[in-house]
Amino acid sequence: MLLHLEIKNFALIDNLEIEPGPGLNILTGETGAGKTIILDALGLILGDRASTEMVRQGKDKALIQGIFSLTDEIGEDNYNNIINFFNEIGVEFDKNDDLIISREITNNKSILRINGTATTISNLRKVTNGLVDIHGQHQHQSLLNEKNHLDILDAYGGKEILKDRNDFKEKYFEREKKQKELKELKGDPKERERRIDLLKFQLDEIESADLKPGEEEELQKTKKKLLNFERLKSGIYKAYDTIYQGETETSVTDKLGVVLEDLNELKEMDDSLTTLVKEIETALIHLEEASQELGTYYNDIELEPEELHDIEERIDKINDLKRKYGNNIDEILNYKEEIIKEIEWLENSRSKAQKIEKEIIQLDDILKEKAEQLNEKRKHVSKLLAKDISKELMELAMEKVQFEVSIKETSLNPKGSDKVEFLISPNPGEPLKPLSKIASGGELARIMLALKTVLSKVDNIRTLIFDEIDTGISGKAAQKVGIKLENLSKEKQILCVTHLPQIAAKADRHFNIYKEESSNKTFTNIIELEEDKKIQEIARMLDGSSPSEISLSHAKKMLKKEN
Repeated sequence: MLLHLEIKNFALIDNLEIEPGPGLNILTGETGAGKTIILDALGLILGDRASTEMVRQGKDKALIQGIFSLTDEIGEDNYNNIINFFNEIGVEFDKNDDLIISREITNNKSILRINGTATTISNLRKVTNGLVDIHGQHQHQSLLNEKNHLDILDAYGGKEILKDRNDFKEKYFEREKKQKELKELKGDPKERERRIDLLKFQLDEIESADLKPGEEEELQKTKKKLLNFERLKSGIYKAYDTIYQGETETSVTDKLGVVLEDLNELKEMDDSLTTLVKEIETALIHLEEASQELGTYYNDIELEPEELHDIEERIDKINDLKRKYGNNIDEILNYKEEIIKEIEWLENSRSKAQKIEKEIIQLDDILKEKAEQLNEKRKHVSKLLAKDISKELMELAMEKVQFEVSIKETSLNPKGSDKVEFLISPNPGEPLKPLSKIASGGELARIMLALKTVLSKVDNIRTLIFDEIDTGISGKAAQKVGIKLENLSKEKQILCVTHLPQIAAKADRHFNIYKEESSNKTFTNIIELEEDKKIQEIARMLDGSSPSEISLSHAKKMLKKEN
């Protein structure tokens, strides 16, 4: 909903602000007062192209700013467009926040901002799409866009069609997924065979190596031992000789034996030495055992000339595999398992492809059946929609207008196989034409009013603007247009520019647009009318610039009747 509109230095406007409310907001004024200028300014913050000629003469820049509140009814797609924009610029936003859009026009550029962040026309249109429909001109009219007609028809059809459409959509994307899998499976047969050969070569290379987890660490330990063979041999012998053998001098065990003999004699003199003697006896036993192990190690350690060479070759082989398939043996073995799975997948791809092809054929049959069901339901709903809209048009003094919903077959897409377009013939004998081809602004605005009235419950756009809606009508027809606008305003926020008092009398808020002159300059201004001013304005609309007592009395009755 539009909460606030501010316009500065734009065309004839110096500084103008308007705060429309919910319900029916009526804008009136004498011809040439500048009502269209306000709508042009609003169009700029919805994505219209700007021109430097729009800047008020003598001013450096024009500024238009609008504040919108969002509601739960704006529609998922529209809300997602807004959220995506704020996500891209890294700003948090939810439906409780106001949307502030500004447009600054100078002599050489136009600057767009959404909540203070500069943006492009393309982004602006995405964000404002679904916020406002302007009827009377061809901009910002969602119903003129043929792409929206299928969605509108389905929404009008209600839950049953929407459920069928959602079921169709799920099957459609299931088929898309299967087709992607099939493409990956089939691929290029020669490339697949080359891939299988490569994988089998890699598998054979890894399997022939017969790698074992932890093997590399053990090889490195053995290599280190063999590289230090002589040093180990001499060191072990020296340790054994020192502890036990003592060829050059008395060994450690011999010396410790002498110590024990002396202590045993001393123990007889002081029995407190008994524990100490036992500890030394134990140490001597451990030393003798250790010396025996050293002797065994010394006798067993041998160097085979080929062993070191074999180990180094094995390490080189492992390093070669590591360069190709992983950083360590565990990674190489994991890669081997992946190779086995891929070979199996590739070799079985033909049978899998045949299976998926059958599944796609089944899905094609299901989609065809569901598309036909959707088509039948849409044809039925289209007749109801055409009947309802024709009834509305008749009440708007357009009884000769013919409305029809065209449904043609098209290629399968997520929404079915139907192309929907709203067609209209304004006059008898004229062929049915797309809505966008209707020339008359007032005629088009009334057609849009009929459509919006019928679709009010399913249309997500919450703010509607009608201009020229009263062109060529008066009397009872004008009264009916007013009633339609009044009823529609219970669901939507409506801004309506009108010259008819029958419509103006229905206003929840009434704004008067007027011109004034100051210092040889002309300005367009706007004011919200209080009750007495409403009477005078409606009387003016009834009787001209100088309303009579009769027209004033009539105006009072019109307003009293509406209240």
